[in-house]
Amino acid sequence: MAEKKGEGDWIVGALFGGLAAVLFLMAAIFGTVGWVFASNAEAAKSWPTTEGVVVTNYISWYDYRDPKSGQTSKRAIRTFEYSYEVDAQRLTGTRYNVTGAGGPDEAYVPVGSKVTVHYDPAEPTTAGLNVDPLGENPWWYIATAGITALGMVFAFFGVRSWLRWRAAMRAPAQVP
Repeated sequence: MAEKKGEGDWIVGALFGGLAAVLFLMAAIFGTVGWVFASNAEAAKSWPTTEGVVVTNYISWYDYRDPKSGQTSKRAIRTFEYSYEVDAQRLTGTRYNVTGAGGPDEAYVPVGSKVTVHYDPAEPTTAGLNVDPLGENPWWYIATAGITALGMVFAFFGVRSWLRWRAAMRAPAQVP
């Protein structure tokens, strides 16, 4: 029996389509996380503020042993804490960004510095110093856009391969 031209295209199409689906799912997750961070930060912009002071800001180093390779390396942990007062109650916070997104920004705030603390009036222990979405870090948006673009490329090649396979299946078989 003669092999039709394009019989393997459905496999290529399925692979590209599967990769596209995974990439679109990743983009949806990144986009959702970014949207949640941005909406939390937007809500925090209306929170009341109070003055606080940075009480702790240092880096501790520890030995980390990789479970797979067994190699040991040094890793850092930043300890950052500030104190503030709400309704005559002394509170402490550890978040630089209200959203909870990490960032190196706290490295630039020396101990003893006066800071403006944004706190949730319904839950004053929820606080932060920065109310900008994602800590002014555009990488979430860039990663989401890049993953989406890559997914679109894979989707294009997947659909193209599927269309080739479909056209080849409709064409009559060539007998030598």
